[in-house]
Amino acid sequence: MLDQIISDIKPKMQKTLIHLEDELRSIRGSRAQVGLVDTLKVEVYGQEMLLKQIATITTPDGKTIAITPWDKANIATIGKSITDNQGLGLTPSNDGNMIRLAMPPLTEERRRQMIKMVSQKLEACKISLRNIRHEAINDLHHRHRDEEISDQQLNDLEHKLKEQLNKIIEDYSKRADDIYKLKEKEMMEV
Repeated sequence: MLDQIISDIKPKMQKTLIHLEDELRSIRGSRAQVGLVDTLKVEVYGQEMLLKQIATITTPDGKTIAITPWDKANIATIGKSITDNQGLGLTPSNDGNMIRLAMPPLTEERRRQMIKMVSQKLEACKISLRNIRHEAINDLHHRHRDEEISDQQLNDLEHKLKEQLNKIIEDYSKRADDIYKLKEKEMMEV
C-alpha cells in the first residue's frame, strides 16, 4: 500500500521539478536563450499562437536572439509582441526577413532582482513538493475512513509513510536547490 502511494507521488514531484526548470528558462540570464521568447504569445491568423509555432528561434551568439518567421507577413506582429512584453525589456531590430534581439548586459541591481524572482520560484516549487506530501498522507487517511485499514495499521503506516516521504522530499528539494544554483550562477556571469 505504501509503495503504491509513493509510486503515485513520484511522477507529481518530477513534474514539479520540470515546471521549475521551465519557469527558470523564461527568466533572463546573462546569455541569450531561446527560452526567453519561445513561449511568447503572438496574435496571428486571428488567434494567439506561441512564437515557437510560427518562427525559427536561434541564438547565433551569446548576446543575440534571432527570430525568423516562417511567414514574413508576421514580422511586424512579432516585433510588436516583443516590444509590448515589459518583462523582457528587449527592443527588436527588424531587417525585413528576421528579427534580432540584442541582449543588453544586466546591471547589478537587475541581477539581484532576478535572483530574488528565481528564489521565489524555488520556494513555490518546495511548497508544491510539501503539498504533494500532504496529499499522500491524506490518501492514507481516506483509506482508513473507507475502512481499508484499521486504526492500528493507520498509525504504523502513517509513521512509515512520513519517514519515506521526508526522505523523498529531501531528495527532490536538493534537486530543486541544484537547479536554482545553476540558474543563479548563470545570472551572475558578466
